[in-house]
Amino acid sequence: MLRRLLRPSLVLLAGLVLALTSAAPSSAATTFGADLTPPVTSTATCGQAFGTSSCLAYSVVPTSFAPFSGVVRTVRVKTGDTPQRPMQVLVLRQYYQNNLQNPGTPNIFCCFVQEYGPTFTPQRNAITEVPATLGMVEQPVPASGDGNTVAAGDFLALSVLDGTTAIPLTSSPSPVGAAFNAPAPTAPSTPAPSPNAIGGGQGGRQATVMLNADIEPLDAGGGGGATPVVPPAPGTPVQTTGPAPAATKPVLLKQHGGRLTRKAASLPVTCRLTATCAGMLTVRDRAPAVTTRAAAKSAKAKKAKKPVVLGTARFSVAAGRTKAVTVKLNAAGRMLARRHGKQTVYETATVGTVPVTTKVVLRR
Repeated sequence: MLRRLLRPSLVLLAGLVLALTSAAPSSAATTFGADLTPPVTSTATCGQAFGTSSCLAYSVVPTSFAPFSGVVRTVRVKTGDTPQRPMQVLVLRQYYQNNLQNPGTPNIFCCFVQEYGPTFTPQRNAITEVPATLGMVEQPVPASGDGNTVAAGDFLALSVLDGTTAIPLTSSPSPVGAAFNAPAPTAPSTPAPSPNAIGGGQGGRQATVMLNADIEPLDAGGGGGATPVVPPAPGTPVQTTGPAPAATKPVLLKQHGGRLTRKAASLPVTCRLTATCAGMLTVRDRAPAVTTRAAAKSAKAKKAKKPVVLGTARFSVAAGRTKAVTVKLNAAGRMLARRHGKQTVYETATVGTVPVTTKVVLRR
């Protein structure tokens, strides 16, 4: 699903998107997305398919990833002969990381809203062109032996904002031609750019979303310096919940640098996203228990002591910045703090549904 793209660091992606959206128009536009020649064959609505008043759809095959970093100036949507109501174009982002323990099955973490495009009502049984200014970032897939670098790839999605409007789809030979989320994300519930992956995944269907767009590269030379690659085969595991791959973790927790007083612990948290990292920080006396059924039934797991929570605190750290988060200790935490010398604890920072746990040494 991912295409190769330029490689700025993650904390600089927001600045790059800003540069993309302000870039001067170019005549070297490239069309990507679906072939709009076939007719729309589906009349299914969000309400019928998912029981929701809205839903989001994007093509997997043909890919809705941009061929290079640039600015989308025109979006096209083809509809069938059914009543039409408001729709919206979105830019979503996925992160890609090589899995050196299992080559050929990369870690893919998806999907983060980067930008809400224009809302429009398409024409019935026609192709509607929508002017837009949407920046898209496409970074190159890391070299095969690189298990640390994370590549970001942006793709277009279409939100159908009414539960009685047909989703513009046509049949596809691919078993997983399109993917869906329901309900569709909205700016009030999911501000953009969002540090949290959207929920409501509904899996894939044998269909194509009738959406394509024109994108202009940063330079008129064409391609923006990035070379498309073949997307992972349909059925490649896509991680949408649980811990992110190591290098895509939303925050960085340092093993050293934490401070301890009799009533509180101060822990440095670094935001690695292009938007504010907001969540909950939990300090425990030992690592959180393994949650898989097999591990939970093991003799070792049954004998292990349960971790004790020493304190919690909400945090908000600006993109790319480091902030010392103060955690007020509870009774168990204050008892630990009375001991002399350095103390070892485990802190877990949860941003959205993504927890990051690190063993930390605190000093008085």
